[in-house]
Amino acid sequence: MPDAIVCIATALRCEAGPLIERYRLKRRLDISAYQYYQGEGMALIVSGIGKVAMAGAVAYAQAQQRANNPSIWLNIGIAGHPHLPVGKARIIHKIGDESGRCWYPPLVAKPPCATDAVMTVSKPQPHYPGNVLYDMEASAFYETAVRFVTSELVQSFKVVSDNLENPAGKLKKQQVNDLIAAQLEPLEAWIERLRALASDLTESPLPLLDEIQQRWHLTAHERHQVAQWLRRWQSLAPGQTPGPRDLPAANNARQLMHWLQQQVEALPVRLA
Repeated sequence: MPDAIVCIATALRCEAGPLIERYRLKRRLDISAYQYYQGEGMALIVSGIGKVAMAGAVAYAQAQQRANNPSIWLNIGIAGHPHLPVGKARIIHKIGDESGRCWYPPLVAKPPCATDAVMTVSKPQPHYPGNVLYDMEASAFYETAVRFVTSELVQSFKVVSDNLENPAGKLKKQQVNDLIAAQLEPLEAWIERLRALASDLTESPLPLLDEIQQRWHLTAHERHQVAQWLRRWQSLAPGQTPGPRDLPAANNARQLMHWLQQQVEALPVRLA
């Protein structure tokens, strides 16, 4: 199995700058739709601000990936918070959205820094109404990227850029660059732990997959989806994955995948 590709999405070029320099990423000059960079085992796309821009960029970046390479998706950027000091790094364990929807990225690998919740909004929030981080892209990033890979490999890393004492309106591009650059150490540790997790998930055997293939005659796309659900089950509940006798009497692959989704989503979320 090929090594996982780390796919990074940032909203701003100044958020991407330290990563481009650290990992010696080169811009793809044949791509004009986005600022898109590649290097050894890594790709980075700059989406622009907002949920629509981020969703489009993640989908575009996915289309650039080789089908035989597993992917890790990482959203890196700044966020506001009412009280946390500027410069603090946080890994996200809960993503909220103005629509009322929430997502809980499973943190199976131990985070190298504290975790927090983020609320994705369509406009800047100068008064920070809740005791959470605020950004404008995380929900769209997660909702889009999780379509392509198991959710354990879709994560967000945020650095506090503004708070009640340091308004976002005073931020300069160089300050944003410096804030991200100052947190490269925990960020690199997080990337390495996600690489190890991706390796475990892609290399661990799935004996049940062949049984399911024989029973329901899966297409290549269906087999990929079933494998994702089984790997997520395996990562959240090691040693408790189903056997052939546990499978439902589903009439088709669609019903089977619905059953798998229900079973996996009922498993408790692990916050490392």
